[in-house]
Amino acid sequence: MSNINELKNALKESLEEKGVLGNVRALLREAIYEVIETDEKPKPRLSDENLLINELILEYMKYFYFILFLYSIYFIFKMIYFSLLCLCLCL
Repeated sequence: MSNINELKNALKESLEEKGVLGNVRALLREAIYEVIETDEKPKPRLSDENLLINELILEYMKYFYFILFLYSIYFIFKMIYFSLLCLCLCL
């Protein structure tokens, strides 16, 4: 059994000295990296219906936030008006 271990160690040292073992490790890492990188599936393209629905939702949100903005401006002006009215009437 010790002869087999000595043979393995001698072979390993010989391959490391010649640089073969390093090249094999580098090729193995490269192959593993390529498998990992190419394993990702591309995202599916949105259908025209989904694209249209997304655009409609976006337009609705723009409209909703615009209405909300107008309401907040109305509320602020209303508060300013009542404050001025109270000042003028000395309340």
